[in-house]
Amino acid sequence: MLTRYEQETQIYFNEEDQDAEVYTASPVTYRKLMKLCQERPDDYQLMKTDRMDGEEVSWTFHLSSKKLIKFFKKREMSDEDRYLLGQRLKDKRNNADTLSKTTKNEKEKE
Repeated sequence: MLTRYEQETQIYFNEEDQDAEVYTASPVTYRKLMKLCQERPDDYQLMKTDRMDGEEVSWTFHLSSKKLIKFFKKREMSDEDRYLLGQRLKDKRNNADTLSKTTKNEKEKE
C-alpha cells in the first residue's frame, strides 16, 4: 500500500494532440475514473495497471479528448447568497413533503 503522499495523480496532454492521459496512484481517483470508463467507454479507457507485491498500486487511463479535463474557478458565495440558496432548498423540500403527503392521502381514500 502506498502512503497518502505517494497516491498522486498526473495529467498529461499537449497542444498538438487531441487526447490526454491520466496516471493515478490514488484509489479514490481510480474509482471515479473507472466509473467514467463504464458510463462512457468511448471517452475513457483503462490502459495499464501497475502492481507492487501482487497488489494494484497505480493505473493509467486514456481520455479521447483533452476537453474532458476541466479547470475552473471555485464558486464564491456571499453569506446572503448562501442563505437565499438554503431557503430555496428548504422551500423545495417542504413542497415535496406536502406533495408526498397529498399523494399518500389520495391513495388511502381509494
